[in-house]
Amino acid sequence: MAVTVVHLESQRLGFPAVFEETADGAAFTARAALTVDGQSVTGQPGRGASKKTARQLAALSLVATLAGLPDPVGQTQDLDTGDTGSCAIGSEELLAAIRDGRPPVPQLAEGLAARRLSVQELHDLLLAADPVTWAAARKVGWEQLIRSPQLAGGILSLYTQSRGQASVRYVTITDGVVAVLPHYDWIQEGTHVGAPGRAATTKAAQAAAALTLLADLMPPLADEDQVTAPGRKPLIELNERAQVGAITDLGFTVTAAGPPHDPVFTCSAACRHADGEISGTGQGRTKAAARAAAAEALLAELAGPAEPAPPSHVQAVSRYATSPVGVADRLIQAGCAIGYAGGQFHLGLPDGWPLPEELPDLPVPAARLLPVLARVQSQEAHPSVRAWAHLAAAALAAVARRDVYPAVDAAGCDRWALVLPDGILTAEDDGLDQTDAREFVGLVAEHLLRPPGIALIAGPAPYADPPALLPRDVAEWAHRCAELADPRPGRPLAIRLHVQDEGITAELRPGLDRRTTPI
Repeated sequence: MAVTVVHLESQRLGFPAVFEETADGAAFTARAALTVDGQSVTGQPGRGASKKTARQLAALSLVATLAGLPDPVGQTQDLDTGDTGSCAIGSEELLAAIRDGRPPVPQLAEGLAARRLSVQELHDLLLAADPVTWAAARKVGWEQLIRSPQLAGGILSLYTQSRGQASVRYVTITDGVVAVLPHYDWIQEGTHVGAPGRAATTKAAQAAAALTLLADLMPPLADEDQVTAPGRKPLIELNERAQVGAITDLGFTVTAAGPPHDPVFTCSAACRHADGEISGTGQGRTKAAARAAAAEALLAELAGPAEPAPPSHVQAVSRYATSPVGVADRLIQAGCAIGYAGGQFHLGLPDGWPLPEELPDLPVPAARLLPVLARVQSQEAHPSVRAWAHLAAAALAAVARRDVYPAVDAAGCDRWALVLPDGILTAEDDGLDQTDAREFVGLVAEHLLRPPGIALIAGPAPYADPPALLPRDVAEWAHRCAELADPRPGRPLAIRLHVQDEGITAELRPGLDRRTTPI
């Protein structure tokens, strides 16, 4: 019946349902997926002794997900009979363990993977749980969230409510949506702008944007080698290590306590390793469960303490996403336009209008936006962004070729200059103001060739210290360098003088070079 309902819904939506089936020994696992609003929605996997049973359970889980109902398949299943039993840990126990800072119970990841997690559980797993101790469970939660991104908005709501912050706002730009987390009640310094989300519908794009913002706010997931994948049997892994000689003297000791009708078994697992003798202990309602728990504890001891993520990771991501450069990076990805004025870039909407009040309007120093412009490759970027990115790439290539030379500015101070290929600064189809383009190229040269601290290496000298008025001999040397580095003829310059007082004469020198005497 559930499979029929899924097929009827797929006909209504106009997208075929997808069933994936795999065999695991004598059991089968199936997963059902359906495209809704341009976003793939997937139910929990169904497991059973036959393909038909697995498909029915997977379809039933997908129907519950689409209807927003509790997942009836959200329980662990016996692979031989298909019967369901209780989960390894319930919602209240999971939340209490995270809140109290307790470590997860053995085989928790398998139990969580077999049921649908609530928004509160996902929030606590991804944003509150210890990223190392709860690594496997957090990985399961993130995978569930990726399959159901519509839950990301609810998780962000819990995040802002628990911290007393303003609600997340969503801004549509062209065909994308960005999620904006205000810095309390104002939209300027400190506002966190997430990467844009794109989808076939606005609702799905908002869910994708919420997911990218959540990825910024949560501690990173542990590396794959730090997480034991759900379904991997600890006993099998220990035996494999013993067979190849990685460990020796592997042994288990099981004891029982409690009344005969309700015993609790405790197992101690021990082995020898290069670091000496290592042991682990586990408990369970059956001997097999106790042995499995002890094996998992022993594996954890063999792995040693996992390297935790740097404590400043979330802070570092937040600093970038709230900085003028980070905000500009995300808005450029969303299709915003940029304009140049006075050594700074300003962002605006693609149609030329200023940014809406939900977005921070933070000017960015031109040189600091250089890495962002260098990464622009998509043809979906705004034409103004592509034009400035093309000029930035040409400037970077000139520095890489060492097409640079010492020059003199209009005030007689030292400055660095670049030799760009012919046509870069004269193209008329890029829409760039030529004066602004030349100023930007000069800023790039100064930024790359006069970095902070260069005077500590080169010593106090022109072109290393901050720009200063050059002595006459150094200025003449710089003029000769410019002539050799850039042999292109300069533009002719005509000067007209209106003499007001009699007796004053003037001498004009033809052929002044715009490169050596900027006006």
